[in-house]
Amino acid sequence: MMNKFYVQSGSHTWIVQSEDAEGAALWLLDQSIGPFESGVDFQPATLNSHILFHILDRLAQLDSKINVSQIGFGRHEAGQFDTGELFNTWRSLSSSLNSLFDQFN
Repeated sequence: MMNKFYVQSGSHTWIVQSEDAEGAALWLLDQSIGPFESGVDFQPATLNSHILFHILDRLAQLDSKINVSQIGFGRHEAGQFDTGELFNTWRSLSSSLNSLFDQFN
């Protein structure tokens, strides 16, 4: 069964169901950055300037920490995650998914 989490960073807030607090924080980060076409390589050296600007603009709207609670917004008893470190995790997961789907193209 999935747990309900209140996730907040900057002006971004979400109520999500997730297995754990880190998964909930990753969901907020993913939704805050926005959708990308499949196949986008998230390595800084290969991103085109438009995508890189979009990512940096969205990251700038978040605080340095992503707070996760099971009680309500404005709390972080379930976890507090560094946005930069979580972005690196998100980027790694995105790259792994792209590699997986490349096998089907």
